[in-house]
Amino acid sequence: MLVLAGTAIVVALALGIARPDTPPATRLLLAVATPVLLVPLFSGEAARTSKALAAGFAGWVCSTLLLGVVAILCGARPAAAQLAPLLMVALGIVVVTRLAASVTSRLLRATGLDEPAAREWARWLVAAMLWLLATAPLWLGPLAALGAEASSARSSAIVAASPLVHLGVAAGQDLLRTQWWYAHTSFGSLQFDYPSLAAIARAYVAIALALAALDFVIKEPAR
Repeated sequence: MLVLAGTAIVVALALGIARPDTPPATRLLLAVATPVLLVPLFSGEAARTSKALAAGFAGWVCSTLLLGVVAILCGARPAAAQLAPLLMVALGIVVVTRLAASVTSRLLRATGLDEPAAREWARWLVAAMLWLLATAPLWLGPLAALGAEASSARSSAIVAASPLVHLGVAAGQDLLRTQWWYAHTSFGSLQFDYPSLAAIARAYVAIALALAALDFVIKEPAR
């Protein structure tokens, strides 16, 4: 728990949460998104007990609260109506990544890896997938702008794949038209639609249920 909190604070500070020129909305997004993106590396998948699960979620909550305090001290003034959907989406990402790590670990064990190696590979694979999806608008930007007339449907699909965009939507922030993203991606000049908050919520519920079912199905064969 303390390792996750400490790492999240260092990363958020490096990303500029305390810089004077960072907008308040960006401070809030950094406070919530940083622990979410680091959780897979500190998920405690080594022990599948209720105590380990509680410790993992406590680490996420503690990290988010600490960074929230930093963001508020630096000028962020989030409204309660803004925080509720943002934290719910963040919780959805944490739950889905936790389930994905469990399923990946079981699948790797079924291929012959021993339990410690399977857990370690699962942590890194899920973290890498989460980070790749979060930054999809950055590295898939050229694909979105491909062709004489860029497809708005293609651009919208790339945007909708990013958990970071989901958090931005929940926070009410036009993330891809903020200064950094506008300068480093092509989305500032493209036509696209953000997914609705209701669609994001339904997607996380559906993915979580599918992963939970898969985790249950492969439980016995993995043993």
